Order: sequence, then structure tokens, then C-alpha cells
Amino acid sequence: LVIALGFVIMVAAAGLSANSKITRVDIDGLRPAAGQRNILLVGSDNRDELTRRQRRRLNTYGDSEGNRTDTILLLSIKGSNAAMLSRSP
Repeated sequence: LVIALGFVIMVAAAGLSANSKITRVDIDGLRPAAGQRNILLVGSDNRDELTRRQRRRLNTYGDSEGNRTDTILLLSIKGSNAAMLSRSP
């Protein structure tokens, strides 16, 4: 029982830690319908530390410095229903 409780606490702590690292931005004038919540998730990748071999394998010739948006997800939640719209380049 103690091991199971410890595991549950670890999972909850990991979830709270991950949640605290999410950057949230409120946008004035963009409000969801009553009882609905819209969440935009944007992922990025950074290629600054790739070796030449990795750049060649990934076909990232030329300018591959800096961050890029690689995934955009729109999550809409209303009550117990959720829908997600995804667009990847």
C-alpha cells in the first residue's frame, strides 16, 4: 500500500511539474462560448546543437539555427467532450 501510494504521489508530482512549465497567454477579445475552453498548444524544435551528420540525415542544410514551430494543436473542451484539431507542417 505504501509503494502504491508513493507511486501515485510521484505521478501527481510529475504532472504538476510539467503543468507548471507550460507558458500560458491570455488573448483579449478571444473568449470561448459559455462552458467551453479552448487551448492552443504549440510545439517547437531547436536544431542548434545538431552535428553535421545529423543535419545531413535530417536534410537540414543551410540555415537550421533557432527555433521552429513543428506542431500546432487546438484543443476544445466542453463539459466531458473534447475535440482536437491538429496541423503539422
